[in-house]
Amino acid sequence: NFNLSHHGDWIVLAAEPLKLIGIDISHINSKQSNEGAIGYISNFKQMLTINEWISIAICRNDDEKMKLFILYWTIKEAFTKAIGMGLNFNFQRIEYDLTNLPTNFNQGTMIFYDSNFFIDNNR
Repeated sequence: NFNLSHHGDWIVLAAEPLKLIGIDISHINSKQSNEGAIGYISNFKQMLTINEWISIAICRNDDEKMKLFILYWTIKEAFTKAIGMGLNFNFQRIEYDLTNLPTNFNQGTMIFYDSNFFIDNNR
């Protein structure tokens, strides 16, 4: 089992012999468009659950909104790639509860020890 992701100058290859693996990477750029973060993220609204959208909307500024959106996007895409579906999977079926974001969330490096994953509203 292996998975590959790339974005800009970055590329990552992950392999695991016994378990499914999915990976996704993305550069965070709060200046994705002239629309601002909410305008840009609105283009992907159908990929977010209501709770995810609300958690993005209440962020203090565009940088935090983009970081959280990219976090949701990359973990959802990594999961769907691991199960072999990729973007063909309905992302609204997947919800991540990231209310316990790590304290270093705004520093770029994030390690999660406690987050909740729901698929079709089942934990």
